[in-house]
Amino acid sequence: MSVIAILTRRVFHLINLIRPAVGPGVLIWAAFCTPLANAGVIYTYTGIDFTAASTPFTTGDEVTGSFTVPTALGANLSLASISPTSFTFSDGVDTLTNLTATPYSFEVATNSLGQITDWYIGINGSAGSFIQTLGPIFDQSYASADIGAHASVQAFNAEGDNGSWLAPEPSPFILTTTALLALAFVARRRFALGIRRSTQMHR
Repeated sequence: MSVIAILTRRVFHLINLIRPAVGPGVLIWAAFCTPLANAGVIYTYTGIDFTAASTPFTTGDEVTGSFTVPTALGANLSLASISPTSFTFSDGVDTLTNLTATPYSFEVATNSLGQITDWYIGINGSAGSFIQTLGPIFDQSYASADIGAHASVQAFNAEGDNGSWLAPEPSPFILTTTALLALAFVARRRFALGIRRSTQMHR
């Protein structure tokens, strides 16, 4: 076999060894190039249907929404003011977000596990829109739990009809990064096994 043929075979063999490593590299690059602004922890709220509503609201509407913070809320907070990196809340008629609402206020209390136990969230939008949700202690000062307002029309439910919060969950960025890194790890192991097998075959 000529020298050129031997070199050509070795070059193609090297390419075949390197090719599996491209996948892990691309996955890791994609994971860390995802915008960091999406990182954080999401808290999701679901309210109870309004007990009093005027058109355009109905008694089938309720306050729902979520907010994102950079890290999980601490334990045993006592109505601490927080600044979400993003949020979106709806009362069935209007949807207000951190991009469309001003001003707004978020205060939360947590238990020893960092779960939300009491809260005051008030969000103002344009054209008289307003969304408010209150926790079981806070609503005693307002005689209502959740309120939705559109222009001069309101909907609300009674004191004590408080909604609930889902357990906090990682943002899509964190889930995507974890999945990509897991795939990269598997691909890297396959690449390493391929190199070992190739070395054993050429001994």
